[in-house]
Amino acid sequence: MTSDSTTTLQSTILRLLLDPNVDKRLGRGEHYFTEAVIKAYSQEKKPASAEITQTLWYLLGRGLVYIYMWQHAPENWEWQLTKAGIESAKDEQFNPDDLDRYLLRLRANVLDVSDLVFLYAK
Repeated sequence: MTSDSTTTLQSTILRLLLDPNVDKRLGRGEHYFTEAVIKAYSQEKKPASAEITQTLWYLLGRGLVYIYMWQHAPENWEWQLTKAGIESAKDEQFNPDDLDRYLLRLRANVLDVSDLVFLYAK
């Protein structure tokens, strides 16, 4: 998967977590899922590991992802999508659970949206 300028980090993470071929484990020393996210971006647009981690915890706080602790070793625990996260990752329409894409679409489709309305939507 490659990312273009309209795809946000949150959207990329949600879509990667939906992909059954992506290693979602936390890892130790090697951060499997973080590396998968970095590989989804072109060389010059790669997000920092800290930014990916912050975004994952943000998505966790919003109830879109959780850590599945199915093994004894924490490095094998996995990031998983909640039911709301699955719906958000699949949704191609306006979905406020995917905040970044929602705001991008709002700006693109409502050309005369005022800054105040945009701030309120944000």
